[in-house]
Amino acid sequence: IVALNFAKNFQTVPVVIIGITFALTAFPVLAKIAARNNRKDFIGETIFTAKAILLTTVPVAVFMYFFSRPIIAILIGGGAFDQHAIGVTAATLAVFTPSIVTESVNHLLARAFYALKNSTIPTLISLGGLPIALTSGYFMVEKFGIPGLALGFLFGSIFKMVMHIIFLKERTVKFFSGQEI
Repeated sequence: IVALNFAKNFQTVPVVIIGITFALTAFPVLAKIAARNNRKDFIGETIFTAKAILLTTVPVAVFMYFFSRPIIAILIGGGAFDQHAIGVTAATLAVFTPSIVTESVNHLLARAFYALKNSTIPTLISLGGLPIALTSGYFMVEKFGIPGLALGFLFGSIFKMVMHIIFLKERTVKFFSGQEI
């Protein structure tokens, strides 16, 4: 469990620095565009910010994937944290790295919903992703050990991203057509 916690902490750093920062920066812009009822600009700004997130998080995720072992060994290795612990933590971090991208995009897509005055859908999506993460993690841990839990988290995060995209498309059409405010 220590390996999982350390790996998750390392995964969280780029999500906070990149994903949440972009999402929080985009939110007032998206809210202003939504208030002006400009669907084209809303979609354009969401896509522009998503591309910026992808352009920054993908290289970070790739770097962390390939250098997970040295990162863990240098920053927390030594003492009671032996080579086995370093290996398990590094493997878990490597499995977590794709979720740097998905979680960062999820933060943006949730803010896009908030700009459309809807917090219910992203909340329900997050709640829906939880059983997927837990169930898949439960089954994956039997085959892959602790990294299987990270794989379950990734599956839940992918589910959330897909659902955000599907429902945001629908919500955007309804919001800007005046059917729902």
